[in-house]
Amino acid sequence: MQKLMQSLQKGLVKLSFTSMNSGEGRTIVCTLNERLLRNHQTMTQDLQNDNILVFKTESNEWEDVRLDTVTSWEEVLEA
Repeated sequence: MQKLMQSLQKGLVKLSFTSMNSGEGRTIVCTLNERLLRNHQTMTQDLQNDNILVFKTESNEWEDVRLDTVTSWEEVLEA
């Protein structure tokens, strides 16, 4: 998951995962890039943790994602 973290810090990522709350599959566009956070602070991520906190760019909210629920991810080119 180190490559995922690097991509999140670099720019936008399309992330698909299974929601722990609903059990349904979700796909979000998210980032950890400071330039894209718009008035939000970055948070230190522990690579040993089972979860990551990502910023959803479409809703301007943080999302807590369990790494073992990630089904796919890909970098997104910025418009």
